[in-house]
Amino acid sequence: DQLKAKTAVEKIINDYPTSGQVAEAYFYLGEIYSGNIPVKIETDCGKALPMYVKAAENTEKKWVKEESNKGIERCKMKPLSDIAQNLIDMREYGLALPVYQKIADKHSGSESAQYAQMMLGICYDALGDLDKALKAYETCIKKYKPYKGDALFYYYAETLHKAGRYEEAGENYRKVIKDPASYAWAVKSAKEGLEQIKRDTDAKA
Repeated sequence: DQLKAKTAVEKIINDYPTSGQVAEAYFYLGEIYSGNIPVKIETDCGKALPMYVKAAENTEKKWVKEESNKGIERCKMKPLSDIAQNLIDMREYGLALPVYQKIADKHSGSESAQYAQMMLGICYDALGDLDKALKAYETCIKKYKPYKGDALFYYYAETLHKAGRYEEAGENYRKVIKDPASYAWAVKSAKEGLEQIKRDTDAKA
């Protein structure tokens, strides 16, 4: 299991500190401590951060360096991200907005900023400001590679639907349905969205 794997990578670091696998072992520990790999231990970015740094410093593999740098970025952002998520859980969308805006602006180009940009759209939508929500989603679509190919386009379609832009909403719902990477809940909701568009259109006919 994952805890045995944790013990195994710690053994590589302790017993074989000069091996070619040590950087990947540090990276794996960073993933565990940061919570990016689900293991039944307390998430601690204070422990994860030095693991990612050591992984990046000790590797010649491009993917290890790139993923370690992403881990470093996530750990730096975690306090702000946690605050924003707690506010979302409390439905305090107006209070979450400036936190996500700070992440999106200060760390532009990162995965954290990409997620924050999408969350800006969700917050504005929840507050009833559909124009700003659409602008936030469109900025995310233009600036970043689609976030796992599903959630962003689903939320964008949902807001387009609310704004009465049925044709564009339908196009984006269909993107979600056709994308094999889409979450099951997003596909189900997108299909329901298309059905609702048909009902809305028929009602206006």
